[in-house]
Amino acid sequence: MTPPLAKAASVLKRASPERVRGLAPDSGADDYLLRWVGCNVRDTRLRARFDSIAFDPQLMARAATHLTRNLRTSCAPILWASGSYFIDAKGAIYLDFCAQTQNLNFGHNHPYLVAAAAKFFASATPYYTSSRFGNLPCMRLAHELHRHLPWELNRINLKLLNGADAVETAFKSALQYHAKAGRERRKIISLRWAHHGQTAMTMASSNKYAHLPYISCENNTYIDANDVSQLRHHVSAAEGAAALILEPLQMNGGAIQLTAAYMDEARRLCSREDVVLIFDEIQTAFGWTGKLFGFEHYGVVPDILCLSKALASGFPLSAAIMREQYDTLDFGEAEYTGGLNPLSATIALANLELLTTTPAMQNVAALARRLSDGLNRLRERYPSWCREARGLGLMQALQTRSYNIAKAVYDFALAAGVLLRISKNGWGETLLLKPALIVTPAQIDKVLGVMDDAFASLT
Repeated sequence: MTPPLAKAASVLKRASPERVRGLAPDSGADDYLLRWVGCNVRDTRLRARFDSIAFDPQLMARAATHLTRNLRTSCAPILWASGSYFIDAKGAIYLDFCAQTQNLNFGHNHPYLVAAAAKFFASATPYYTSSRFGNLPCMRLAHELHRHLPWELNRINLKLLNGADAVETAFKSALQYHAKAGRERRKIISLRWAHHGQTAMTMASSNKYAHLPYISCENNTYIDANDVSQLRHHVSAAEGAAALILEPLQMNGGAIQLTAAYMDEARRLCSREDVVLIFDEIQTAFGWTGKLFGFEHYGVVPDILCLSKALASGFPLSAAIMREQYDTLDFGEAEYTGGLNPLSATIALANLELLTTTPAMQNVAALARRLSDGLNRLRERYPSWCREARGLGLMQALQTRSYNIAKAVYDFALAAGVLLRISKNGWGETLLLKPALIVTPAQIDKVLGVMDDAFASLT
């Protein structure tokens, strides 16, 4: 007899793209698979086989010794995932409310994206091409991205792999723009508690890395979010400003949203002073806020736009998209080996199709309201532990009164099978919630209930 999991997978495989794309997020298919897998993982015979194949503690311990120190973790590897859930190699089931570091805007293994990958591998499309030749999926993706962007953003670099590549390309493009004009401008202005990547240049644009011996911050200036006076002082040709980089919502900094007045003033000053305005939308683009791009909430168009993470729903791909005058880098200055990948571009095209032809983004407002209202109720119920609830769309946060409180709630939720995040920048006292666009009201209520129990346990 065919197991239900295999049967469901077989049905999805045979389904037409139109049928798969139209699967409702609350159809119950995800919960059905979760229940079946969870139940069978715990079956005595299957559990013994599961343990022997999936998780050998001694093997895992030995393997961990070969990883560099930054990759060692106490967490077991993820073995199975679907929608908003995943199961680790110990058989523990989790409701993923961080979308795997905010990459999976349609959750784990969305059937339409999986079908797009299967179709790609069944074709004769090469899975790698050099930048000299390129490939059709990337050409189509460039066309589709431009179709959904303001006309001014008409130069697209897709030979990039991750957010840091995109941001560093933006920095290099801006510096080269001024150099070609004969200007000695090298200062990059960024917001305090920003996070723009982990290359040397992008780490220098985040003040939390300034103490590291391999980071040079001599050309970097940090200003406070929404402080217009600091903005006016530093975004100045006389100050040697080359570029200003902003995140419409600083998720790593604790979900700090920039105000409309601040964004308007940034655009006005950058235009007047000929400073390149860069938007880092690695985290805010592709549906999380209810729109394709975060800057659409402001009506302000950047000079360079940086994209990654949910661009290809977790597949490695990023883009630096710019106005024509900032297309300043020559061949050999901004192409990365794994970039321009046709498989990632194929997934990105399918992802864009999901975003623009299904109600996913339209549903964000109601789901976000449910999540935000619930966080505000927690803030009101536990004033001794909570300061503020804030966010935009499905990028929400609850600021507690200390890191220890945030960590206690995070640990409680993790033990209860709910994965949250804690802001890495700022003081680390803010709990971050960023579920996938397919999250259901019942899943939101479950997470809020677990957080309620966590705060209650502190009293």
